[in-house]
Amino acid sequence: MSVTQNGQRRILAALLLLALSFSMIASAPMTNRFPEVIPLPNGFQPEGIAAGLGNTFYAGSIPTGAVFRGDLRTGEGSVLVPAQAGRQSIGLKFDERSGLLFVAGGVTGFAYIYDGKTGANVAEIQLTTLSSFINDVIITRDAAYFTNSFQPELYRVPLGDNGKLADPPTSEVIPLSGDYEFTPGAFNANGIA
Repeated sequence: MSVTQNGQRRILAALLLLALSFSMIASAPMTNRFPEVIPLPNGFQPEGIAAGLGNTFYAGSIPTGAVFRGDLRTGEGSVLVPAQAGRQSIGLKFDERSGLLFVAGGVTGFAYIYDGKTGANVAEIQLTTLSSFINDVIITRDAAYFTNSFQPELYRVPLGDNGKLADPPTSEVIPLSGDYEFTPGAFNANGIA
């Protein structure tokens, strides 16, 4: 037997082993799949969802203000922020720098900020006393911005180093004008990116 034939047989054997390995992997059940459905508590009525650290996600409850924290890989989770009378949880964003969860408070006119690990109430910021639907939030390097679907304005909550809130937390109104078309009595500004 020549060296060339021996080398060819080794390559052929390696290819057969590789093909067998792939066939075994393909026929093995997938245990790393994400769940198709993640159940939330009865009556939760979710609206917003935010990604947290790793596989963590947060979902807010419109009628109760509760926040659910779950794991996208396992599907397991629990209520992080319990229902609170007079609160709503609409749009949510998690800030990885500070570990804070920012929540748009719907008709309340408030922004709610919670500790993303414990659910503790960190701050309640009244953004406006006008008829409002505080709908969504985005976090930048130096501020969180909230939309209002019933008023032609945004709200800026300044953030310090590492996403920390000012002490005491403050907010400022940013009137929307220019090309922005506001229709009184309609549902206007919604999401923000």
